[in-house]
Amino acid sequence: MDILSNKWLQIEVSERGAEIHRIVGVHTHHEYLWKGDPVYWERHSPLLFPIVGKLRNGETKINGSVYKIPKHGFLSDAMFEKIEETKNTLVYRLESTPRMHRIYPFPFRLDVIYKLRANYISVVWKILNTGIEEMPFQIGGHPGINYPHFDPDEKVKGYIKFRRPSPIESASVCDTGCLSKRRYDLPLRNGLLPITDECFKNDAIIIDKNQVKHIDFLDTKKRPYVAMDFNSPVLLLWSPYGVKAPFVCLEPWYGLCDAENYEGDFFNRPYTNILDPGHNSMMGYSLHMEAEVQRSFFDGDEESI
Repeated sequence: MDILSNKWLQIEVSERGAEIHRIVGVHTHHEYLWKGDPVYWERHSPLLFPIVGKLRNGETKINGSVYKIPKHGFLSDAMFEKIEETKNTLVYRLESTPRMHRIYPFPFRLDVIYKLRANYISVVWKILNTGIEEMPFQIGGHPGINYPHFDPDEKVKGYIKFRRPSPIESASVCDTGCLSKRRYDLPLRNGLLPITDECFKNDAIIIDKNQVKHIDFLDTKKRPYVAMDFNSPVLLLWSPYGVKAPFVCLEPWYGLCDAENYEGDFFNRPYTNILDPGHNSMMGYSLHMEAEVQRSFFDGDEESI
């Protein structure tokens, strides 16, 4: 593991998948990131590329040929190379291989950049099209955030606060894991979404259409715990249903799964990004550990700054 730390946080990152495995608060000693217990979910914060979500029937058409790309892509276990390390920055790089091109026929280079600043982490993905054709892609994050002071018998595990007026609408998925036509308004209470197991009865909350660009994750006492900023057009909230999982995933997606009846080309999938040959694109999000500056979260006599 590679480690970055400052007076607020310590993070640990693996070259496998360029995945963050731990985020620990210096003041609160909270483990913010899910530990990856396979009883619930074996990952911590995987990178989703070159698709997010699921393809209809597990396959897609690209320029007249059919390709099978697994759900969320194929980079979660790929070995990245660490190419830079400074006091507050880690940079990982992956060059696509002929094996990858058999299921996704576009050469690319992907850098994953982590910057630790005060009580937050900036995550940047830099995608370079190293081929000679236009390159369609989608990309997304999937960090699992532990519920603070988790009680499996407590119905409400926390709250999501949106910095925009109601209503906020969610898309939904059908039994196949693809996008259905059903949409619904989130059941907000005084501008807050209570997080319960029932939120994930139909898999995930899917806030699409650029409705939000920031969320605050509050604990059961409605104190700020974690915040996320992002520019992605889609945000998902997900937790395994029916098992009293101790975490929720906050997922900024530059893309979306196939609709249940979609039969078109990969280039025409909703929210697909198109990158010209020799060009790059930078996307990402930032994760703020707000509890580190909330005096009420400190175990001792630490002073908030």
